[in-house]
Amino acid sequence: MDAPQKCDEILLEITPIGSLLRVAAVDPETLTEVTFQAPLGTDQATLAALARRKLAFVKARRGRG
Repeated sequence: MDAPQKCDEILLEITPIGSLLRVAAVDPETLTEVTFQAPLGTDQATLAALARRKLAFVKARRGRG
């Protein structure tokens, strides 16, 4: 039997506020949540990549990475 694959799934909530996007991202495995802001025209792939990097940073600082 193969070893279980680590899931890289994250949950994103993107809310436009004026000329900004407020992004909330959650890692469903650890329930770690981060938020950040980005310019209004930022594409979703870029937001997801930024969210993954920020989640990895926060989890590493907490000793879960």
